[in-house]
Amino acid sequence: MTGLPMDMTDYRVIVVTGPQRSGTRITAKIIAHETGYEYVDEEAFTAVDLFNWRKLTDERENIVIHCPAMSAYCHELPDDVMVVFMHRYLPDIHRSEQRIEWDGKGRSLQTYGLPPYKWLDAAAIKYMYWEWQKPQIKNYLEIHYPEDIEMHPLFVRNRDGFDWNQTEAVE
Repeated sequence: MTGLPMDMTDYRVIVVTGPQRSGTRITAKIIAHETGYEYVDEEAFTAVDLFNWRKLTDERENIVIHCPAMSAYCHELPDDVMVVFMHRYLPDIHRSEQRIEWDGKGRSLQTYGLPPYKWLDAAAIKYMYWEWQKPQIKNYLEIHYPEDIEMHPLFVRNRDGFDWNQTEAVE
């Protein structure tokens, strides 16, 4: 795979997670494209429905699940699931949040047992939590956005004017 260092078709399910605005959606689409797996967007389980997310990861196969809101639970997944965790420079995440006027920090922070204060940095907290989770996950890959995927043909560098969930250029 262009920019991705391993073959992922040995895994029944691939979950792509990390902080919101870290490149999870486009990376999940690229991995689905490269593996031939079905892409499953977070909207399939309303982004935060833990029961339905677990049902997908337990019962389905040959799927790539876009799930940034589920990063707190990835250490609980079975060993035949590959966890892809996205890394992006924090100031770039913050600029992306501001660009789309994202207001999901409160919900993200509550997942980690923290109060929904606007001054807490949800992305930084996810990165700290990931360091605790990582040793508990048998199969994981860390991808840096955009460096590790920017050469892939599906990647669009100039995203000016894109909607919050847009990954493809519109002709």
